[in-house]
Amino acid sequence: DLTRFLENKPILARRESWHEYSVRIAKKNPMAVSLASLSALLLVCLTVGSMIFAGYLRDALDKSRLANREARLGQAEALIGRAHGIRLSREPGQRFEALATIQKAAAIGRELEQPPEWYEILRDEAIAALQLPDIYTQDYREEGRTLVSSDFSNDHRRCAMSFQGGDTSLRRLSDQHEIAKIPGIDELNGLAFVGNDQLLQFGFKCGIFELWNVSTSTPERMWRRDSDCKSFYLSENQRNLAVANAATLQWIDLEDGRTRHNSPLSPFLRSPILPFIRHCRST
Repeated sequence: DLTRFLENKPILARRESWHEYSVRIAKKNPMAVSLASLSALLLVCLTVGSMIFAGYLRDALDKSRLANREARLGQAEALIGRAHGIRLSREPGQRFEALATIQKAAAIGRELEQPPEWYEILRDEAIAALQLPDIYTQDYREEGRTLVSSDFSNDHRRCAMSFQGGDTSLRRLSDQHEIAKIPGIDELNGLAFVGNDQLLQFGFKCGIFELWNVSTSTPERMWRRDSDCKSFYLSENQRNLAVANAATLQWIDLEDGRTRHNSPLSPFLRSPILPFIRHCRST
């Protein structure tokens, strides 16, 4: 056993402890043990450093979140102040723009999960804005297309827009959904809703006049005049049409398209013919 001890071998008299075994292995393989100890030390240092750095990152992230929350709250408060100023401006947008600004502030409050009492000032501003009359403009133009003529129905639910070199689009004003499309035949002079907004009249530069029924989803042409038509007027019952050209005045039955009356016009009536037709619509 003495000889085995001197040779760094385990003795046979008794079982060696783990400490003796470690010392013996270290003396027998000093290079490997040094490398293993250094690796273990580096691993411990790396673990401790990572934990400390993670703590720093956590603190920095918490500070960043707090600063971002404060910034968002400041933005919401600025929006509330802006809505209050808009509401008191007495300018176009005092209602609609104020409500839109309040809605943005409310969205930030929901994002930050603000308590219910935070929304009280928003509620007060919204109620005050809802009491105001207002007016705003809405752009119905389309990029790349030139609007030639347009008209709105009396109930402001529909609009008809005719574009250069294209068709006439009949749309719903609430969402700009296209209800129907009417083909064009030439450059348009103008269009207008007539007959309780159920009919749409067209006048083209080539002298053609058309009358379309737009009361359904599929427009239908009711009347067309290819000759030189100066003006026309629809009767109140929407059954007869008075048409004036350069020298005559005609009464046309829209049910069958036949001309019921054809009367010559005296020279002094040929210029103000449209007021004349409107004045005689009940006879």
